[in-house]
Amino acid sequence: MDERVEKQSLSKIKPGTKVRLAVYGRHNTCGYFDSEVIGISEVDRPYLSSKNFDNIILLKLFRELGNDKVVNFESDEIVCELMIKESKVVYKDVFVRRIDLPIAGDVHAIITHEKEHPTVNRRQFFRLWIGLNGTANTVDHLSANVIVRDVSVGGVGFICSPKFMVSVGDKVTVSFVDETEDRQFFIIMPCTVVRVDQWRGNTQIVGCTINQDIPNVNRYIMLKQQERQRRFKKPLRVSVYKDGGSSEKKVI
Repeated sequence: MDERVEKQSLSKIKPGTKVRLAVYGRHNTCGYFDSEVIGISEVDRPYLSSKNFDNIILLKLFRELGNDKVVNFESDEIVCELMIKESKVVYKDVFVRRIDLPIAGDVHAIITHEKEHPTVNRRQFFRLWIGLNGTANTVDHLSANVIVRDVSVGGVGFICSPKFMVSVGDKVTVSFVDETEDRQFFIIMPCTVVRVDQWRGNTQIVGCTINQDIPNVNRYIMLKQQERQRRFKKPLRVSVYKDGGSSEKKVI
């Protein structure tokens, strides 16, 4: 599972820092976009404050690889994570918005969900976004329907109702099925809970370490990663702006 490191505001990231945006969409699609942090001028800062954009960084526009079109990330069907390329530190579940400022001009802004400091994690393993229905069971025979959020060779995260009362240190078994046209994966993972946090709405997110090496999990992650790499050039159905910065969009 990820190693928790210090909490750090987005606003502390220095101009010129290279970043990578991971965008997770429907049907286990994933895409990556690179950019660079831009400084916020004193002229632009009051505008951002008036919009309650306090925990924010500005980036050069993310563009579609190969044709230089600007990508629009304003969709309820995607989840975005920002990685600082040099340190590998990841900011989870960020908003990406395109804004026009007096000095910075036409840029993308990264904004966190948290009102204060975001949680920052350093990834030890490749984490696979899942987004599939699954089941979690405790040793006391409590059971819950969950959404398996992500899996790595070292851990799993899932979203569930707070009525599924688990605490750090509890033993749980998480399982889910992933079916494709040519194969079916039935994943069972004996785990230990390492964090329980409130999530959006009336839900909670539970993070676990996997208690033993599970070859089926390793193979599943490897094959899914290979599939995503093959689809890298056109990974998502997201909107892109036409050349010239027009507000008109089309779907790729």
